[in-house]
Parts: sequence; C-alpha cells; structure tokens
Amino acid sequence: MVDMLEWEEGEDINDVLKNFGPDELSIRLKRIEPWLIPGMLKLAMLTSAT
Repeated sequence: MVDMLEWEEGEDINDVLKNFGPDELSIRLKRIEPWLIPGMLKLAMLTSAT
C-alpha cells in the first residue's frame, strides 16, 4: 500500500501524473506504508511494551 500521508486531500494518481509528471508519480508510488514490512508491527509492539 502506498504511503499517501504527504499527498493533498483528495489527490489521486491521475492528479499527480497530470500536475507533476511520471517521474514524481514513480517516486511517490515507491513510498510504502511502514507497517506493511513483515515484522515491523511486531517489533514496534515489543519495543513499546517495555
């Protein structure tokens, strides 16, 4: 899943492509949600429990 935290409200892939071009779209699509990395949620839960 793409991390869209820094995207404008209501902005979608087509808006980014039209307004910023394919290079910016490619960069944004490579930013994934950190919780999707296997083990990261488990590690975060363990470190916050101590």
